[in-house]
Amino acid sequence: MTFLAPLAGIIAGVLGTIGVLVSYFLKLRRRPVRVASTLLWDQAVQDLQVNAPFRMLRASWLLLLQLLIVACVSMALARPSIEGDGPTAERVVLVVDASASMRAEDGANGSRFEEATRRALERIDKLPSGTQVMVIASAARAETAIGFTRDHGAAKGAVRAIGLTDQAGDLREAMRVVRALSRGSGETEDASLPVIYIYTDGADAPRGGLGVPVPESFVRIERVGPEAGVPVDNVGIGAIAARRDFEDPSLVRLFCRVVSARAEASEVSVRLLIDGEAVEAKSVEVPGRDEEGNAGEAPVTFELRDSDGGVALVSIAGEDALSSDDDAGLVLVAPEGARAAVVFPGATLTEEEEVLLFALESVGAREIEVLTAETYEERADDAAFLAGVDFVVFDGVTPDEMPPVPTIGFRDAGDEPLVRQRVAYWSRSHPLMRDINLGALVASAPDGYEPLRREGDRVEEIVAGRSSTLVAALARDGMRRVLVSFRRETSEWNDESYPLFVANAVDWLTNASARAAATSANTSSPASLFDDAIGNGTEVTLTGPGGVSRTGVGESSGRVVFGVLPRAGVYRAQRPGGGRTIVVNLASRDESARVTRDVPVIGGQSSPMAEGEGPPGTVEIWRWFILAAAALLAVEFVVYALKMRL
Repeated sequence: MTFLAPLAGIIAGVLGTIGVLVSYFLKLRRRPVRVASTLLWDQAVQDLQVNAPFRMLRASWLLLLQLLIVACVSMALARPSIEGDGPTAERVVLVVDASASMRAEDGANGSRFEEATRRALERIDKLPSGTQVMVIASAARAETAIGFTRDHGAAKGAVRAIGLTDQAGDLREAMRVVRALSRGSGETEDASLPVIYIYTDGADAPRGGLGVPVPESFVRIERVGPEAGVPVDNVGIGAIAARRDFEDPSLVRLFCRVVSARAEASEVSVRLLIDGEAVEAKSVEVPGRDEEGNAGEAPVTFELRDSDGGVALVSIAGEDALSSDDDAGLVLVAPEGARAAVVFPGATLTEEEEVLLFALESVGAREIEVLTAETYEERADDAAFLAGVDFVVFDGVTPDEMPPVPTIGFRDAGDEPLVRQRVAYWSRSHPLMRDINLGALVASAPDGYEPLRREGDRVEEIVAGRSSTLVAALARDGMRRVLVSFRRETSEWNDESYPLFVANAVDWLTNASARAAATSANTSSPASLFDDAIGNGTEVTLTGPGGVSRTGVGESSGRVVFGVLPRAGVYRAQRPGGGRTIVVNLASRDESARVTRDVPVIGGQSSPMAEGEGPPGTVEIWRWFILAAAALLAVEFVVYALKMRL
């Protein structure tokens, strides 16, 4: 038997014993009175023998009973406890789940997290005074709130200081910390192993087990929240992403998946906001939980065209159990201009060639290098030159060999006779023809012209004249080319459709769909930022919701890492001379499902353990001492009453 609060018991015992003994040592001082006879005062003779303030103790059943009562009460205050059948806990590890699902307000008294911390504090109160305690906060990463200490007050302070996060939980991270503290699953000296108490709702526990490196008798799972598998009133965004359309890179699609933990199907309103302004709303039917207890899911898609960047936020209307998963966002990436090389027949540019350069500049090309046909042939084999351009435009020039980069070719017929012809057909659905009307186009092209096909080429006729192919799209091994059988100066392509065609061709050629359409981070992995303006050693300050503030140092590559962030929301990264926006999402299916479940624990080679089983711990028996004191008090009252009758 051990005492959890021995000092309180000792103090109570000393004070109680002194109080009882003093009542027997002290003697009442009586006033002398003359009486006729003392024959009837035999019981008081001994008390009248002396007139001193103290007397010697005499054997008395009342004194013995009163001392026993004091002893029982003192031992009860000392909180006596006994060990069960199992290992003795010299070291105890408390793992408190601080993931997003613990925000649910369905605990015994408040949220699941509040219930977990309350139980952890109660466990510390029940530990013997010499027990070493470690506290671990578990979310996406495991953090040691306090190392092994015998100061239970400090351990309780560490539990209270644990902050709730918006991170998806992973209890295996906490178990890796425990693994580092033990000698491995093959440990034979059980007395040296830590006893592990895990306070969690089980929503984040891996179904294959935790892989705890100690026997299962040393692990106790204390599940918080409602019973396992009970549906929860929560709908959240479990995933979000953005992609550019492969054929039409100006089209950006936002995909998100709505997850429902409700028992029944429900209608959910989902809104899309760009820089805080609502642009579209959709209503989606989300199924409830299935018979196996899996959360219902439904996809939602939004489409954006010609986005210039900004913050896109997808939001679920209404209130539910968890607010952290009601919003998820992306930072839309504005299209980045490509690098172009334009090859003309001569050094002096004509008015029509100037129009082509203007069209390329209007689509946001970063760099445009103008070459003559002769200069191009000299540099055609230069690998550095080809690596520095994203596409090449040949206007009235036919190279001896096509370069290994995407190309646009406006063909010069040379001495071939040209036939003036109107457009008979164009593929309105092809990305090259997006927002273009060629009904009025008249072009002079060689009669019966068809693009030259090589083996393996996939050729698609985009614009057809009455007797020739006017525009064709070629693809071979991922390399794209656009062939136009006439030059602008030999056509009547003078309306606004010409620069639109150039812009569409640039998007299609450079495969803009392969470039990132949007960026985001999540609360379970380190957040980082790439910025060409960030140099090596540049300090960048990140601020966000909940007063979160981090400082990162830039690398030579322009990258700065801020680590795992605890809260979801929109963050602002500030550097000297400017700033950037980062969106951090929870976007976790398991966290949005929010159900509690039994946690399987694998200890060495043992089987999963049911909730409620585990290490014996200490069992307090102070109530028995209170009952004993009450019984002794009743006996003392009877003895006193009998003695008074005598």
